[in-house]
Amino acid sequence: MADSQPNAAPAYAAPAPAEAPTSAPVRAAAPVRSASGPWKVQLGAFGVASNADALWGRVKGRPEIAGHPRAMVPTGKVNRLLATGYSEAAARAACARLTAAGLVCLVTKD
Repeated sequence: MADSQPNAAPAYAAPAPAEAPTSAPVRAAAPVRSASGPWKVQLGAFGVASNADALWGRVKGRPEIAGHPRAMVPTGKVNRLLATGYSEAAARAACARLTAAGLVCLVTKD
């Protein structure tokens, strides 16, 4: 009989462990908002104010909206719900991210 070695290493080499990434992806912090620009992000127009309140409650904590004052602008029989105080570029970027998240918005100016 051949000598058997019960503790011998297997005849194949195990794959080398994958290298751990040097750093995990870092999500950029939301920029500090000055809320002083003339541009706004309109989130909707509502005939019932409580519907506007409900939407604001859902979006006010989003990074695109956080730190921006809310405005309700009466226009005929509806009230427009807006987040205010953006530069044009910031308003367009915020609306693009909101749209990508499935919300409807548009950018307006005073």
